Amino acid sequence: MSTPDAGRTGTDPSPEHGEAVSQEAVLGEVGSGEEGRVVHGGRLNQPWRAGLAAVECVLAVALVLFAVWSWSAGKVPIVLPGPEGTEVVTRLLGSWLALSVAACVAAGLLVLDAIRQLVLAVQVGRRH
Repeated sequence: MSTPDAGRTGTDPSPEHGEAVSQEAVLGEVGSGEEGRVVHGGRLNQPWRAGLAAVECVLAVALVLFAVWSWSAGKVPIVLPGPEGTEVVTRLLGSWLALSVAACVAAGLLVLDAIRQLVLAVQVGRRH
């Protein structure tokens, strides 16, 4: 739904709280090079994001270790007697293997988010 004043600088009602928020608070000062970096008065790039990236990397390593463990738990060797001695076959348990794959996917998502957080944290130093 568009209003006649939609393209002008002013105030837009906030759908969440019903209060007016100026467009400058959302977009940043015009010509400052910060357009799109300020959202409802809060900055996207903050130095504490580097710590969050480190925590996410530690969690990703823990998930990969868990994935390796669950993959090995999902492979069960079975020894069968045969005419020429014993034969070893491997039974795969799907639930453990699926858990291992899910842990790897979650670890990958954490690494991607950690990279994003780190980029946002590093941008703080360059802007000041």
